[in-house]
Amino acid sequence: MKTNLGDVLAVCLITFIVIAPALVVFALVWSHHLQFIHRPFPLARIAEVLSLMSMSGFFFFPVWTAYQSYQSAKFKQKVARLERLWQQSI
Repeated sequence: MKTNLGDVLAVCLITFIVIAPALVVFALVWSHHLQFIHRPFPLARIAEVLSLMSMSGFFFFPVWTAYQSYQSAKFKQKVARLERLWQQSI
C-alpha cells in the first residue's frame, strides 16, 4: 500500500483546519493571561471584588433560608408519614 503525497497533505490540511480554532483560542487566552499577570492589581479592584462578594451573600441569604425552610418542611412531612405508618403497624 503506497502513501500518496496528496493524501498526506489532505490529512495535514484537514487536521490543521480542525485544530486551528482551538489554537487561536489558546493564543488569545494566553495573551490575556500574560497581560493580567504583568499588570499590577490595584487595591480598588480588591475592594470591588469584596463588595461584590458581600452583595451576592446579601442577595443569596434569603434564597438560602427559603431553601432551608422548604427542606425542613419536607423532612417534617416525612417524619409525620413515618410516624403514621408506625402507629398503624402497632
